[in-house]
Amino acid sequence: FLSTLHYFLEVNGFKSAGYLINLMARLNYDVLVVGASVSGASCAKELAKHGLSVAILEEHADAGKHHRCTAIVSKKGIDSLDVDYKDSLVNEVHGALIHSKSIDFFVEASEAKAVVLNRQLFDEQFVSEAIEEGATLCTGSKVIALKQEESGVTAVTSKGKVFQAKYLVGADGAGSTIAHIAGFPAIPQEDHALCYEAEFGGLKEIDAGFVEVFLDNALFKGFFAWVVPCWCNKVRIGLGTNDFKSLEQGRKALFEKPEIKKILGAHAVKEREFYALIPLSIRKKTQLGRVLLVGDAAGETKASTGGGIVFGARCARIAGQEIAKHLIDGRELNYENAWREKHEDVLKAHYLLRKLYDKLDNTVIDFLMLQAKAFKFNKFLKRFGDMDSIISLG
Repeated sequence: FLSTLHYFLEVNGFKSAGYLINLMARLNYDVLVVGASVSGASCAKELAKHGLSVAILEEHADAGKHHRCTAIVSKKGIDSLDVDYKDSLVNEVHGALIHSKSIDFFVEASEAKAVVLNRQLFDEQFVSEAIEEGATLCTGSKVIALKQEESGVTAVTSKGKVFQAKYLVGADGAGSTIAHIAGFPAIPQEDHALCYEAEFGGLKEIDAGFVEVFLDNALFKGFFAWVVPCWCNKVRIGLGTNDFKSLEQGRKALFEKPEIKKILGAHAVKEREFYALIPLSIRKKTQLGRVLLVGDAAGETKASTGGGIVFGARCARIAGQEIAKHLIDGRELNYENAWREKHEDVLKAHYLLRKLYDKLDNTVIDFLMLQAKAFKFNKFLKRFGDMDSIISLG
C-alpha cells in the first residue's frame, strides 16, 4: 500500500512523497524490545502484562536463538521463569563426571538437577507467551540506527521502518548492536569466552543422566569443555576459551580424547555446529537515558558456567517491571539499581570464581580434584546441579 501511494504521489508531482510516507510509516509503542529470544521475551511479556504497548524487533525471519546454545539449565532456575517449557524439554540430568588432566571425579544426585532444552522451541514458546499477553513481534527488523530525545527513542531498521517509543530495551546478545550505537561502555575482550559446539546423533545408547566436564587450563584456557546428553542417542559436545586464537587447537584436542571417541563411536552423525561469544563480566552501565540493556547484552551471565538463560530472563523481567512502574505510576526509572541489588553480588561471585580458576595450572587442578575425592567433597558439589544457586549470598 505504501509503495503504491509513494508512486502515485511522485507521478503527480509531490516531491516530498518520501517524507510523507516516512511519517505515515512511523510505528509508535510504549517500549521497543530489540531481540526475540529469552531475555527479550521475558521483558516484553512483563511489559505487556502491565497493559503497555510493546514491539519486539527481531532481525531474523523467525524468533529465537536458532539452536546456538547448549541450553542446559538448572531445574530450579527454569522453574522460576514462569514459562511453559515442557514441549522443549529434551533431557533431565542428575549427575556429572568431571575430568581434570589426570583425575576423574563423579557427582550424582538422587533427583534431576538440570534440564536440557531444545533452545529454539523454548525461545519460540517464550515469545509466543509474550505475544499472548499483547506484545507485537516484528521480524526482519534489524535496528541500524537510533536517536534518543527528551520525549522518547526513535529506531530505524535496515528496511527503512521507523519505530518510536518512550523506551528501548536491547536484548540483542553478546555482540549487541544497541549497546554499540547507544554508546554503552564495552565489556573487555578478555572477559568473553569464544565457544564452539556440535550436536551428534546416531549414537549407540549412552547414559543420558550425566554431563561430562573437562577442566584443562592448557587446552581450554579461561573456560572448559563439555558433553551434554540429549537422551540416549544424541549429545552436544563443545568447548570455550578466552584465548580466541587457541580455540581450533582446543577443538581438535577435545575430539582426540578417548572419552569423546568412545561416545561418538563409528556411526555418529554431526547434525549441527556453531560458534558463539559469551560475556563473562557485567557491563559497567546497563542504562543510558531511555535505553536499557538486558541478558547477554548487559553481561548478566554466570562467568563460572557461561549460562545466561536464567539470570538474563530474571533481569529482563526486572527491566519490564521498572519501566511499568515508571510509565504507569510515575516512579523514577531505577533499572540499574534494581537488578544490581537483586543479582549483582551473585554474578560477581561467579566472576570471582572464574578468575580464581583461571589462575590455576593443571597440576593444581589435579591436586584439588584428589583432595575433593579424598574428603568426599561430592556431597557438597551435588549443589552444582542447581547451577544458579550454587553460590548463595543470602
